[in-house]
Amino acid sequence: MAGITCLPCWRSKAWAACWMPDSMRRLLVLATGGTIAGRQTAGGGYRAGQIEGQELLAHSGLDGSGLHIDVEDIASVGSQDMNQAIWLRLARRIEAAAVSGGFDGVVVTHGTDTMEETAFFLSRVLAVPFPVVLTGAMRPADAPDADGPVNLRHALLLAAQPVPDSAGNVLVAFNGNVHAAQWLRKVSASGLVAFASPGACPLGTFIGDHIRWTPGVAAPASRRYSLPASAGAWPKVGVIYAHAGMEPEQVRACTDLGWDGWVLAGVGNGNASGACLAVLAEAAERGAVVVRSRRCIDGWVTRAAEVDDDALGFVAAGIYDVPQSRILLMLALAETRQRELIQQHFLQ
Repeated sequence: MAGITCLPCWRSKAWAACWMPDSMRRLLVLATGGTIAGRQTAGGGYRAGQIEGQELLAHSGLDGSGLHIDVEDIASVGSQDMNQAIWLRLARRIEAAAVSGGFDGVVVTHGTDTMEETAFFLSRVLAVPFPVVLTGAMRPADAPDADGPVNLRHALLLAAQPVPDSAGNVLVAFNGNVHAAQWLRKVSASGLVAFASPGACPLGTFIGDHIRWTPGVAAPASRRYSLPASAGAWPKVGVIYAHAGMEPEQVRACTDLGWDGWVLAGVGNGNASGACLAVLAEAAERGAVVVRSRRCIDGWVTRAAEVDDDALGFVAAGIYDVPQSRILLMLALAETRQRELIQQHFLQ
């Protein structure tokens, strides 16, 4: 444990939920690195994961006595290096925080590159009685216009308050908005408006330090999965990206690896050339599970519409995009190898 910091009581006379803390709320911050913990380098660049969580907390602007916060450093990586081993450490620490009963919420500081994947993973394996809020930044901590402090401030305030049941228990606070893990997508490689919720809209918006929930917007209910014994116990699932002029030899080079499953980042409604689909069908015949997902930012991959999934032995991803499909397939494969049952996982 890196240390304990006391933070202020925040109150409002005019906000939608009118929540007033009647006792000190205790939060756990789990730091994993990312741009929010980065430092600038010569030439205009930066290095991620250079600052510990306790220092990040000191810059959040909350410096009184209304919140009691523990900080722990789980990792110190750019989120391009996020992996299943760190996911397991995060999930187990959050579960332990729930078992101890000593915390009212958890905040995870994280790089933006794969934040949507970590959020989706946690939403599928955690069943905890408090909100888990991820946040990060697009600018390093020592930039003159750093966005990390306000994002962290909002994440802490969100984690400290009662959250509507319809919001789900894993949320992302970023650039003044609150997103559900199910809908979150990174939509900008460099701008401050880095995330959106295609197919829905943000669950809420911060007005100053106070959140206004969007009426009628909910995170869909989702099935929960058990954690594997170790990161190495997870099935191996890869992604194949479809494009115009794609050669079947590209696909074969992947499927010859003999991995447990493949997600096709398909064009349109999860499609690819006939020659490439034929190679994927051969992999399915050998026992790999092949999921057709989409390159498109939004939409539903329909089963057996243009592609004959029954004949080729494929699973249709439904609403799930490529990163989500990969995670969901790993979790589903840990439970069953039956393609028909795995298809049901993608319809839930």
